[in-house]
Formats: sequence, C-alpha cells, structure tokens
Amino acid sequence: MLSREARPVDGGGVHVAREWWVLALIVAIGAYLRLAHLGALGFRWDEDLSGLAVRAILEKGVPELPSGMIYLRGGLFSHSALR
Repeated sequence: MLSREARPVDGGGVHVAREWWVLALIVAIGAYLRLAHLGALGFRWDEDLSGLAVRAILEKGVPELPSGMIYLRGGLFSHSALR
C-alpha cells in the first residue's frame, strides 16, 4: 500500500502512455529504415570474401581466394555454408 506522499499524481498515466507512443514510433521508424529494400542490398567486403572462399572450397577443396591467398578467417562458417 502506498502512503499519501508516494502516490502518483492525477494524470500520471497519460504521461507514461505518451512516452510509450514515442518509443513505439522510434522503433517503427528504425525497423523501416533497417528493413526497407533489404533484398536490393549487395555484398559488403566480408560477405564477398566468404562467398569466394566457399566457392573455392567447392571447386578446389581449399578456401583459396583469386589472389592465391588462403582465406583462413571464418573456416567453420565457410565449411558450414556448404550444407
């Protein structure tokens, strides 16, 4: 039970509801900006290298990049992408 000093003042619920509305709006705008045109995005540097490594594993059995360098990063990821 709340004492008289600890009780919320009238109208406190309206203030809380307004804060949730603003938070929901920010999350919705952020989700739209993150997900809009997601399929149209191309690979970035890391994804491109991982794709080249997986292709080389399929063709040669070794994650060798076109430059001749063996791509040792993400070996478990590269091999699991084969399945």
